[in-house]
Amino acid sequence: MKIDNKLKSVVLQGIQKQNIIILKIDNKLKINVLSFGFLRIFNFLITLSALSYLVRILGANIWGHIVFTQIVINYGVWIVNWGFYFGATKRVSENRENKLNLDRVFSETWSAQWLIAFLILIVAMLVFFMYEKKIPFHYFYICSLGLFFGNLITPLWFYNGLELIKEAAFLQILVKAMALPAIFLLVKNHDDGYLYLSINSISSIIVGFISLYWLFRKKLVSFLKPNFYSVLSVLKLDFQLFLNCFWATLNSSIIPTLLGILGTSSDLAYYNVAERARSAAITVLHPISHALFPRMCYLYSNNANNANDANELLKKSGLLIFLLAFLLSVALYVFSNKIILLLPGEHFLNSIAILKVLSISAFFTTASAFFINQFMIPTGMYSEYTKSILFTSLLSCIISYPLISMFSGFGASLVILVAEAFLALVLVFFVVKKRKGIFFND
Repeated sequence: MKIDNKLKSVVLQGIQKQNIIILKIDNKLKINVLSFGFLRIFNFLITLSALSYLVRILGANIWGHIVFTQIVINYGVWIVNWGFYFGATKRVSENRENKLNLDRVFSETWSAQWLIAFLILIVAMLVFFMYEKKIPFHYFYICSLGLFFGNLITPLWFYNGLELIKEAAFLQILVKAMALPAIFLLVKNHDDGYLYLSINSISSIIVGFISLYWLFRKKLVSFLKPNFYSVLSVLKLDFQLFLNCFWATLNSSIIPTLLGILGTSSDLAYYNVAERARSAAITVLHPISHALFPRMCYLYSNNANNANDANELLKKSGLLIFLLAFLLSVALYVFSNKIILLLPGEHFLNSIAILKVLSISAFFTTASAFFINQFMIPTGMYSEYTKSILFTSLLSCIISYPLISMFSGFGASLVILVAEAFLALVLVFFVVKKRKGIFFND
């Protein structure tokens, strides 16, 4: 009897300790969501205030050239990021309790990024020197290089893997917060486009050094010199994720790229203003998604009980995200006129119709991100993710040229809507087909 009572006591203590741990985890998740939410709202206000000022000062033509420059630079950024924002984040989350493995994941991944960056710079320099005189506003690209290096020295994938969500969000906002005063003080006319890009570059590099300093000062990670073959193995490991991310990025970036080539710089500016308004609004929902991603990776990588907890969390968060996304799309559509008049002003009335179409796509964009980030990547459904992206890319390629040629910026928004809706439906098909019991009763 005494042994039974003692055994019961040990079991009860174990259950209490487990409940305390679960409570702490839940509290951490709530804190991440709330703090990240506050920072995202602040980011939303900074983005809109800067956009409203810049498009009025620089005008549609110069703003269009700036947008095209940023698209080109972002291609380099996306390649350097490889598939690490999914793959490396997942590995960091899975090894968070093993310091040696954590250091190894960081060192190999970061070294791989530097290797990619070196190769990109060689190619970029060759192209630039060969076609410098044929590139309009070529000095814009030089002024934007700091964005490329700033991204390289800011390992947000590592922050996210450790569930340092609010810290990662703070770093992203700090770039804009540092740049904003200088933008208002120095950018005074349409000839100051290079100043705007230079200010952003300098801010990005400064914040990158701050992010590294904080990680090493807190002793959250140490750099271990990796061998060349381990770096190559990391690139190979995340290659499929890189292709998925690159195709997904290409789906969204090819539209403004084609618009910049087929249309005028003003057409690109009208589209960009509407797209930025939509993107800024969608970021309000990012706190839930970003906080859940590393948690889902951690839960699905462990035992069956954790997987069951992940499934329950997935259902509840899905209902919340879908409801908020629907309300967000409705609000963007209803207030599209006022948003455009408030931001760039009456000179950008062409952006209103574009924003109305993009507002509908906001729901599908959010739904797709939910299925990818909270379920497919954490559970290893890489093949299905790849197929979804490739099918969507094929559809975009088929409809982009005729729609953009005929309807310019409005046609570009139609391409986005059709592609995002199609991607969401394909993702739902694959998820339900493979893991039906999670979302529906078998």
